[in-house]
Amino acid sequence: MDTQNVDLLVQQRATLEKELAAKCRELEIEAALDRVRTRAMAMQTSEELAVLIDTVQKELTRIEFSLNNCIFWIMREEPHGATWWVAPFHKTSLPQSYWVPFRNLPLFQAAFLAWKERKPIWVYTLEGEDKKMTNKDIFMQTDLAGFPLNVKRTFNESEKVFLSFSFYGYGGLHLSTVEPLAEDQVETLNRFSKVFDQAYTRFLDLKKAEAQAREGRIEAALEKVRSRSLAVHKSEEFTAVIKVVFEQLRELEIAVSSASINIFIEGSKDTEVYICGSGEDGLVLSHFRLIFFDHPIFNDRVDAYQKGLDFFSKTYSREEKNRFYEFEFAVSGLKSIPADIKKKVLESERYTISLAITKNSMIVVNDFEGRSLSAMEKDIIKRFARVFEQAYIRFLDLQKAEALALRAEQDLIEIKAARKKAEEALTKLSAAQAQLIHAEKMASLGELTAGIAHEIQNPLNFVINFSTVNRELLVEMDEEIEKGNLGEVKVLANDLAANEEKIAHHGQRADNIVKGMLQHAKGSTGVKQPTDINQLAEECMRLSYQGMRAKDKDFIATTESKFDQAIGPFAVVPQDIGRVLLNLFANAFYAVNEKRKKLDGRFESIIRVITKKEGNNILISVEDNGTGMSPQTMRKVFQPFFTTKPTGEGTGLGLSLSYDIITKGHCGTLSVQSTEGKGSEFVISLPGSQGGD
Repeated sequence: MDTQNVDLLVQQRATLEKELAAKCRELEIEAALDRVRTRAMAMQTSEELAVLIDTVQKELTRIEFSLNNCIFWIMREEPHGATWWVAPFHKTSLPQSYWVPFRNLPLFQAAFLAWKERKPIWVYTLEGEDKKMTNKDIFMQTDLAGFPLNVKRTFNESEKVFLSFSFYGYGGLHLSTVEPLAEDQVETLNRFSKVFDQAYTRFLDLKKAEAQAREGRIEAALEKVRSRSLAVHKSEEFTAVIKVVFEQLRELEIAVSSASINIFIEGSKDTEVYICGSGEDGLVLSHFRLIFFDHPIFNDRVDAYQKGLDFFSKTYSREEKNRFYEFEFAVSGLKSIPADIKKKVLESERYTISLAITKNSMIVVNDFEGRSLSAMEKDIIKRFARVFEQAYIRFLDLQKAEALALRAEQDLIEIKAARKKAEEALTKLSAAQAQLIHAEKMASLGELTAGIAHEIQNPLNFVINFSTVNRELLVEMDEEIEKGNLGEVKVLANDLAANEEKIAHHGQRADNIVKGMLQHAKGSTGVKQPTDINQLAEECMRLSYQGMRAKDKDFIATTESKFDQAIGPFAVVPQDIGRVLLNLFANAFYAVNEKRKKLDGRFESIIRVITKKEGNNILISVEDNGTGMSPQTMRKVFQPFFTTKPTGEGTGLGLSLSYDIITKGHCGTLSVQSTEGKGSEFVISLPGSQGGD
């Protein structure tokens, strides 16, 4: 072999090795991104954001990124600034967040503008006086002042730093390096930033859900106070309402041991005080009168009440606090408080009082460490104060009512009637919900029945037609027999036999259709069995189409299928998967029909079903080019009772039940992608190894 050929082979080998290395690198990066996506989907609470960011940083490290200065920026327009999530300084800790307000510095102004323009790749060179001003600001004027000295020193010692950013919706990913990043590193940074942006969307969804759940807990607690208030029939039972208030505050993790309910005494500046302590059987309620005297704590209360404030909070000095409590320990009901508690109160260095004030009462929260209530705690206390005020007004009404026996009796009757009405309404609501679920199943069965009627019509027509022909052949045969023409008789007999075979064939076809559809229509056994997914999908699409035709004779659509023949028998509950497919096809046909109506028929409706085998899993895709959905609709589409159809045309349970069948019954996923006005695609993913198989 000559030298030229050897050089050529060496070059080819080098090229192949380079291509192979590039492919391996790409696979490594994509695997890292998939692990980030998987971690994002595994998030159960918003508190796991630090774990998600830690995962991103570890995956970047895994693909040989240096993360000494890896920072996630979560931008905020108001207040103007960003939350920085910074890589931990110790391997055993998680990333920490720091609030960095954007002042008039070139870096912050340029970075904010780049984020507003959503630049996927943006590099800022920090040097000279710009770097000195920036370092001084962030390490002295922001939360980053708490950075370790060695970290600050690293930032300050570098004369020039290259800040590489990749910005998306909520912020961006930033690396600080003393040398510019290579082009492929910048591109990888961009890809990680984009995946994190998608993951951050899930964090926001979780945070919203948690806020809703928290709101649900708060509203449930308030409802218990309202319910207990409504259950009070005598004024002496009112203390039970106060106890429920404290119980529910404790359930919401508000420190009830330092809280009290104060009720203004008409014509006096004194207040009735109810406090709760812990006893062997739970909370123990104490009641006493707090005596007014000229003191800032009392004067501030009166001033806040007279100004009509709904909330007041202030921190007092140790001397002011002790003068107040020493007086009350001596003359009011506070003198019965145990000595050890009095000692702790008087020895505390700081004291903050928070008041949620209403017309007749207020909830008082004392903190002997000087801590102020958080915004959430403040909101909870104010809401409880308003609900308690309503309960107290009811208590006052009961007091007046008890003076008139007849009026008290009438009030009792009305309360019982209201309770009974509420119970009846709840019973009716439960029954209505059960009927809606049953209606959804019956609607699915109706679609199936309509499809069967159309599907079975063809074989029945064949049976009828061939039977008619056979009757005519029998008449001819009788005539030929009388003539003695045996040759013609044999020909007719052969025709009869052939027709009978066709009758049997089409009769069997009708029988198979009925048996197959009855199998789909009957209640699910919940038992998985090997199923031809392609055949099931084809049958469900055909039956849904025929069902739509049965409701609308003018409806016509093009149906397309692309089945992966590599999919063999697959273990599923066929009745359940069939119900899901029927629902998806019915929705698809409905969507294209609605679009056809809007366009006065000038529209080609297309419904497409695609199956695909991916490893041990299979995917089933149902696409349409119908009306599509808005992003707001997509977020709600799997919620129970949510529907975009007119009243009476949908229960809003079809997709919710389908989602449960796929995710809970088959450990799979059901997702949707849609563009408003262009169409939708629902994708079922079924794992090859499912729980319960």
